[in-house]
Amino acid sequence: MDGTLDYQVTLKKEVLREIAAGVVADYSKYMLNHKISPTDSNNPVTVLVNEVYNLQEDIIEFRSPELLFAAEQTLQAFKRVLERLSVNG
Repeated sequence: MDGTLDYQVTLKKEVLREIAAGVVADYSKYMLNHKISPTDSNNPVTVLVNEVYNLQEDIIEFRSPELLFAAEQTLQAFKRVLERLSVNG
């Protein structure tokens, strides 16, 4: 990987990890407002927030723009799910 691409990948990782942290915070707020226990592994919202957190951690290991693009799309999907949950409840 050349220096420019390496810098771009590193920058994108940091941006995506910050976005993921925001999504985790939004899910946590939703869970608090709806009295959902973070240890309730049977609750779909808890499963979703854990998946976001896992993705946030996995991003560190991603080395290609394609993987980072896929991570960005996945984070957008998690945000849309939370938006729909918030509208409906």
